Amino acid sequence: MLAKVMERLAPRFLWRHRATSWGFANDDPEFSILPQLVDRQKLSVDVGGAGGVYAAMLVPLSQRVMVFEPVPRIVDELKKKFAGTALVRVEAIALSDASGVATMRVPVGRFWRSTIEQSNALRHSGSVEEISVRKKTLDEYALRGVGFVKIDVEGHELAVLHGA
Repeated sequence: MLAKVMERLAPRFLWRHRATSWGFANDDPEFSILPQLVDRQKLSVDVGGAGGVYAAMLVPLSQRVMVFEPVPRIVDELKKKFAGTALVRVEAIALSDASGVATMRVPVGRFWRSTIEQSNALRHSGSVEEISVRKKTLDEYALRGVGFVKIDVEGHELAVLHGA
């Protein structure tokens, strides 16, 4: 009940608390400089949303956050995690330099290393599941007012930028 009230009255405060209590703030040194990099008055984009760590860190720092993640079961988890907030939009799509369909390779037990980049050999990943995912270019979204973009797509970053 309190979380619902906080989500309405102070959503950014609530997400700052969640990110801190979930331990995200201490996971990566780059998180400490996000306040200097992110524009609070603009949209932040998280390409390769995985478990939602960056998105959770970006919510209190951004006007809104848009997360791109193509793996269906991860998309479902992200939508549950950010349910109830209008500050986060999750798009179930891979971003690349062209639209269409791609083969996403998902290392079993290491979903955060998933990629559509064929040149990524996924060394030391163990068993890999292959699924078909839709892909689009970032330009197709015609986003306005973007102040920060994080891209972590396991070797496919340049293709994402070519599509922007």
